[in-house]
Amino acid sequence: MSPEGDVLLDAEEGRMKTWFADAILSGMEGDVVVSAARFFGLSERAMRVWMDRLVERGWFVEWGLPGDRCYRLGEKCEIVRTYHPHRRVDAGVVWEMFFQPFFALTPNVREIARFGFTEMLRHAFAHADAKAVTAQARLVDGVLTIAIVDDGAGIFGKVGESLDLPDKRMAVLELAKGCPVLGRGVLGGERVFLMAHLFDWFSVQADGLQFVRNAVSQDERVTGKVAFSAASVREGTAVMMGIENGSHRRLAEVMGRFAKGERALFFCRTIVPVKLASLGGEALASREQARRLMRRLEGFEEVVLDFSGVSRIGLSFADEIFRVFVCAYPFVRLGVVNALPAVERVIGQMRQ
Repeated sequence: MSPEGDVLLDAEEGRMKTWFADAILSGMEGDVVVSAARFFGLSERAMRVWMDRLVERGWFVEWGLPGDRCYRLGEKCEIVRTYHPHRRVDAGVVWEMFFQPFFALTPNVREIARFGFTEMLRHAFAHADAKAVTAQARLVDGVLTIAIVDDGAGIFGKVGESLDLPDKRMAVLELAKGCPVLGRGVLGGERVFLMAHLFDWFSVQADGLQFVRNAVSQDERVTGKVAFSAASVREGTAVMMGIENGSHRRLAEVMGRFAKGERALFFCRTIVPVKLASLGGEALASREQARRLMRRLEGFEEVVLDFSGVSRIGLSFADEIFRVFVCAYPFVRLGVVNALPAVERVIGQMRQ
């Protein structure tokens, strides 16, 4: 399961679905299709045809006689709303009042969804310097998808500027590490890291780049998919995350794997995707690449290096990590997962 297509799929259609969902949930009297036609300035016939298609596709359920039709929410649901950060908006209230009531979620998924939605929306309100923030939630085929899209500054560019990085592609790695990112208007890496492990898939698009993590399992030894690539989003930041409604993940359990104290966003442990240290797919062979990978990781008690997707490493790269870094920061426990035999041999040489 992974994000497909544009960040906001049929956003305008989503807003029309939201209007109908609001009308149905509020108990609007009369034929909501007639009211919708007046609201959107369309003919009743055109609106009826559109609504019939939505009923066929499972977005709404229709019953009653042709002259006295009634509707209720279907198995599928989509809510799209746009907010303006210059007005006082509480992200928690937005979720509790204007999104959650439309979705039948299991208790653990509802808690994860609330946390992810409010954290990402709160950041977009406070730090993106955006004029508008659009929030979307969709439940289709048992999968909840959440998207938060703003028209402000791109997150990778802001992280790069804050940390004085020579290449904005390096910002993807910095966020993936889970390190707190200091600087005004910058989303902390610990939040991106946590969302990437809470949801089945997580994506950030900004500045023409995309960071994606697909979680296959909560077992760190099972290879997932972490990558960055080119993206169509060049202005603002688009965050997408998805989780199956039948997921067994629990917020407290996932946070407990990485954070000190329940629900605390102070991480003592992290898992770092080593492949992100390669900016253009080049082999990981140099000390510079190793320093890029290990930058700011001395603040953790335990660092697990995930070598998924790395076929080989150079001696200088390994020496900088497993001798130089270890000698400089002996209090950091350094672990390795998903290393191929050829990679393990090089690491073994440095650890002797």
